[in-house]
Amino acid sequence: MVASGCAVISGLDQYDKSDAESPDAIADQTVNDVAKPDVVVADSGSDGATDATGDVMVADVQDGGAPDVVDSGNDGCVLGTTDDCTQCGAKCDGTNASTTTCSNDTTCIYTCKSGYSNCDAAAPDLNGCECPTPSCCGAGCATTHMNGVGDDYYDCVDAGTYNAPQALKACTAYTNDQTVCLTYMCQSDAGDSMICGYPDGGGCTCWTYVGQDTSHVYKSGSTSCFCPSTNDPTWN
Repeated sequence: MVASGCAVISGLDQYDKSDAESPDAIADQTVNDVAKPDVVVADSGSDGATDATGDVMVADVQDGGAPDVVDSGNDGCVLGTTDDCTQCGAKCDGTNASTTTCSNDTTCIYTCKSGYSNCDAAAPDLNGCECPTPSCCGAGCATTHMNGVGDDYYDCVDAGTYNAPQALKACTAYTNDQTVCLTYMCQSDAGDSMICGYPDGGGCTCWTYVGQDTSHVYKSGSTSCFCPSTNDPTWN
């Protein structure tokens, strides 16, 4: 007599799956366990290389596959430009220049505006056309002299020097013609020597360089020349 299905099931209530004769089968098909080589995302400067373990070194997307660039805090630094001539932050001062360039990453080069000079031109020459004078005295600026009647002249003689050559320069700055500047003696103030001259249509002007009225200048309203006095303007 064949037992019913229910009797068979109830007779096997002590059945343990581990008693199966065939080896246990573990089927773990989760996606995370699929074996793949490790992918290392690293910014090493050696894009596309492999490390000692064989892991793939992937370039940093922001680098575009190029080697890393060290940012030292000077964003946008481009050597050889007037903003970063010899090093980052080494800027050429083109304030008084009509043109400014950086030559071979070693020094700034300037074309100075009228009335300015680049006297201290030693590399890297960052200070530009630093002298407000049309000439230089070595690496220094020329001395600016005032002739007392509205004109300047420039040389390498200290201001406050009074002699015939300086009086001649003062006169020439006024007349624009050295040949009309002549030496005179003052009759009213014995011992006073002066240089006097006048341009076409201008009044005669005299600069005293020896005597009691030294450093003074007098400008008349005619071609007649007069001796300066201590009440008149000074020149230097």
